[in-house]
Amino acid sequence: MMKGIILAGGSGTRLYPITRVISKQLLPVGDKPMIYYPLSVLMLTGIRDVLIISTAEDVPRYRRLLGDGTDLGMNFSYAVQDEPKGIAEALIIAAGHIGNEPVALVLGDNIFHGHLLAELLREQARNVDGCVLFGYPVEDPERFGIAETDAGGRLLSIEEKPARPRSNRAVTGLYLYDNDAVEIARNLRPSPRGELEITDVNRAYLEQGRARLVELTRGFAWLDTGTPEALLAASQYVLTLEERQGLHVACVEEIALRMGFIDAETCHRLGAGLASSRYGQYVMTVACAEKADRKETALKELTIEDLKQIMRACAGEDESVDHGGDILDTSFMDLGYDSLALLEATAVIKREYEVELNDEDADVVETPRTFLDKVNGMLVGRQALGT
Repeated sequence: MMKGIILAGGSGTRLYPITRVISKQLLPVGDKPMIYYPLSVLMLTGIRDVLIISTAEDVPRYRRLLGDGTDLGMNFSYAVQDEPKGIAEALIIAAGHIGNEPVALVLGDNIFHGHLLAELLREQARNVDGCVLFGYPVEDPERFGIAETDAGGRLLSIEEKPARPRSNRAVTGLYLYDNDAVEIARNLRPSPRGELEITDVNRAYLEQGRARLVELTRGFAWLDTGTPEALLAASQYVLTLEERQGLHVACVEEIALRMGFIDAETCHRLGAGLASSRYGQYVMTVACAEKADRKETALKELTIEDLKQIMRACAGEDESVDHGGDILDTSFMDLGYDSLALLEATAVIKREYEVELNDEDADVVETPRTFLDKVNGMLVGRQALGT
């Protein structure tokens, strides 16, 4: 099972004086902390075990924000990078966390967004052999680490801030590695600036012929937040999307729900804890919509025999079911319906159709759907739906 690492260290000097008192990755981008964005990328990849690496001063702040991950159906652990000695050092620090598994390393100040991003990430994370990098076309390749590939995406070269770039594909801050990455990082020598360079890890895979690059083409966005201008632009991008579409970017509670890490009730509880904010209200709305979808699915799956038993239970005629205990609990009650309203509504519909419950050949109604629509309509009308 692939492990995840978020590197949220560094001093953020390009954002001074803001980052003199707070970690850059705790700054807001739109309506949420910056670290939510790389975390969401790992979650969309299907990763549930994540190590957050930061400074000794900031680790307690991340722990306070994210906890141990239980609320999101995940596992979060924390480690300290005493000094910013390079991105590749994160692989050494995380060696115990990684164990014998592949790993996804994402930089805490990188934001990824796009249609079908989750599908792309999960596809690329399957059976990683070597390293998988993600490239993004830029207008000023002289400012980035630039990758050159063949037609099949196999990496041919990587250059840091080349004077004469061989392509315009910048290497982003998301890296997928097999388990060899830890040993490769351990064998690196510091660069002239005294750091263990992630580019050297990637070059080691390149020399083995086991490095490839996936291009994030039209429809994807990659945003760096290293300067005040870039931070503002990222916030404007996120807020504009959310306002226009009514959907939130990098809402970790929603992602946990969609990925099956948590259920709708847990999602709603997490949103309720943030109910004073627009973000919290959105989380609760997502949870309620999921409940409604689940109700509709469960209603569609009920059979005529289920309906007969529900109606017998409502009428007290089925001694094996304590006034609908089993059937109502599984079919309606756990979906949020009020029990008394359900009993009343079902009894009314029962009388309307004059069902002969003792007649084994009698249909409850012409179709189960007709009956369900009647009951559901009455419940909605009486505002008996649970939220």
